Amino acid sequence: MVRGALALLAAGTALLLPSCVRGSDGSPTMRPAESSTAAASSAVPTDDVPGVVPTPAATSDEDCAPVGVPVDVRIDDPKAPTVVVGVPDGWTATPAQDGVTMQGRGVSGTVTITATPMGPAQAFRRYADDLTAESELSTLSLLPAQTCGFSGQKLMGQLDEVVYEARIVHVPGYLIAVYAEAPTGTPDFDAAAAVPTGGLRIGLP
Repeated sequence: MVRGALALLAAGTALLLPSCVRGSDGSPTMRPAESSTAAASSAVPTDDVPGVVPTPAATSDEDCAPVGVPVDVRIDDPKAPTVVVGVPDGWTATPAQDGVTMQGRGVSGTVTITATPMGPAQAFRRYADDLTAESELSTLSLLPAQTCGFSGQKLMGQLDEVVYEARIVHVPGYLIAVYAEAPTGTPDFDAAAAVPTGGLRIGLP
């Protein structure tokens, strides 16, 4: 079941502390997410939030080049950005009110475009809080992932019996979230999830 990637929850959820851990080879290592019961502040410092950059900022073309079968994502909001993601061959993508849903080879996912009044640091922390809020056992690792000049992060970990990978991007006024999950032990999950979360093209109205 796709969790917490479809909408932002109301204020008052736990505030997630950054949980990015790298091994000696530079690869991300999962660690249990830490939380506080304090409500999210309207002014979250940006210097300790990976992936937050001035907008616009220079970035490599690779982050703006989807791989796989392209899927065009847009919502019924003339002010919202549009997104092109890639999915593995054989996956299906179905339009939804807030983006698209994806399915293929034991993996499910979503691409959502959600209006938000928050800046990137607060929006990223709120997304991570909402993602892990309903799980008794959750892990979260994150890496900076600036995308097409905008602030962004990659998240990965486990929610109870589900493994997940996500890429979130903050375009002023909106949060774009690409999310994929599968039951723990699903073959080739990492390779499949890396396609939609590996890069996306963002269009502005």
